[in-house]
Amino acid sequence: MSLKAYPLDNMQMVILEQRAFSTADEVLPYLREIDQNPYYSNFGPLVHEFESRLTKRLGLSAETITTTSNVKAGLTAALATSAPNLSRNIECGPAYCIMPAWTFVATLHAAIAAGFEPYLVDVAEQTWQLGPQYVRRVNERLPGRPVAVVPVAVFGNPVDVVAWDDFGDKTGLYIVIDGATAFGK
Repeated sequence: MSLKAYPLDNMQMVILEQRAFSTADEVLPYLREIDQNPYYSNFGPLVHEFESRLTKRLGLSAETITTTSNVKAGLTAALATSAPNLSRNIECGPAYCIMPAWTFVATLHAAIAAGFEPYLVDVAEQTWQLGPQYVRRVNERLPGRPVAVVPVAVFGNPVDVVAWDDFGDKTGLYIVIDGATAFGK
């Protein structure tokens, strides 16, 4: 058996995601703001401006928006505050956080840091995401106490927030969506 070599100039590039980056001229005013200000993170003016723009874009109140240093920190905070007493109640056994097996390692780390035991399940072949109907079947067979579900947006495709809200209402499970890759969609 021999392998046939194909020259690289015959290969077609497949673009999975087209990104739109800011130009240097668009970024320069923000860099100047950082130079002129001793605070450029945490409670600095650029963070306040970002949060203000975010509340307007999403149509939310300022009390519902907070920024974190990274997605793992945000997921950890969201999971820890969603079920603070349930995740750490050792007498009841492990508190499971259902999440896709095909995800970012930070998603698992966030669940562990919040006191949960990750329970990994398959994603739908068509969407590469968890679906509420599938998680409902998994939840019925889970050998312990499920408390939370973390649906993860992949390839820039948002999850069905309405379906997950409905699922959370019907099951009593906490739903924390990792939508980092679908931000703005």
